[in-house]
Amino acid sequence: MAYKPLLTPLLAQIEQLREDVRPWVAVNGLEILPEQGIAQFQLMTGRTAPRQLMRAEVLRSYRRSEINYMEQSAQT
Repeated sequence: MAYKPLLTPLLAQIEQLREDVRPWVAVNGLEILPEQGIAQFQLMTGRTAPRQLMRAEVLRSYRRSEINYMEQSAQT
């Protein structure tokens, strides 16, 4: 599972196939990652996971890491 970069060569190919009217569904790693955490939370605690909060935190963390990467790249 890759989430850096979000658009991998495989996802690009799937998007191209979708344009050719094939029933493929493209899902990037940032869509899968919180779902894995949600499932683990529910299995380990027996409670309903705070889905929106978990998804928001994954996205916030991803954006923060992208900003840090860009800042480090600019310094070199």
